[in-house]
Amino acid sequence: MTAGAGAGDTSKSYPSVLGNLLGEKYTVYNRGIGSETAYTIASRQGGITMNIAENTVLPADVSAVPIILIGSDHSVVEPRNPSSSNADINLCYIDGIEGELIAEKIDNIYHYYFKRTSAGEEHYVTKNTPIVTNAMKTRREDIIIIFAGQNGSTSASGLISIYDDMIDYLDYENPKYVIIGMTTHSASSKDKWHDAHEAELSEKYGEHFINLREYMCSDQAFIDAGIEKTDTDITDIENGLVPTSFRSDDIHYNEVGYSLLANKVYEKLCELGYVDNN
Repeated sequence: MTAGAGAGDTSKSYPSVLGNLLGEKYTVYNRGIGSETAYTIASRQGGITMNIAENTVLPADVSAVPIILIGSDHSVVEPRNPSSSNADINLCYIDGIEGELIAEKIDNIYHYYFKRTSAGEEHYVTKNTPIVTNAMKTRREDIIIIFAGQNGSTSASGLISIYDDMIDYLDYENPKYVIIGMTTHSASSKDKWHDAHEAELSEKYGEHFINLREYMCSDQAFIDAGIEKTDTDITDIENGLVPTSFRSDDIHYNEVGYSLLANKVYEKLCELGYVDNN
């Protein structure tokens, strides 16, 4: 959703719209990669590191070397497109050796390779050595907007653990962050999942938390969008689902939904005093 699936083009993704709202004084980096889990998102950012799962030899030349990845908390991390600029992985470093992480999907299984930038001495890498991503080196002092959890962990406690690790990795005394709640789930699970899940995140993160599903299901969202509810929207809201008028499919938003999301994030950044809206 951060990448902008369903928006039509990247200029209508919520980070792009947010950038327009903030103006030239700020730069918004879109780091969304479709289908990645919260663990993998955190591993790109640095809260959970991607470690080399087995002892590995990096040859002296620049040939690509197969590597196996595992999270620092032993979770599965699977970067879907590490070469994308959105991923902010490359250039990356293993034991200080600069290179590129490459992914190849074969029979629905991801295989990973490390290709060093320049030739040097053969180097032995021990098990559990981390891969230092570009984001880990360059994005630690940013305002971070975390929108993760649709894939992977579905418990609030599991997500809180991941979010806390991401916040703790930020490199300043009072980290600036916003947490966006998940927005989709099955209608039948609303009472036993959504409400409790959102309540836990709200209690934990307080003013830093945006209950996005609650807002999208509100009358205010339709007022902000300048549209009327359809009968389908009313049924969606009764079932605890984001209204169809704001979605391009069962999960992703459309241009209207992303615009509402961007404006909600902008309001939160101003409310927290992270940006100057004058």
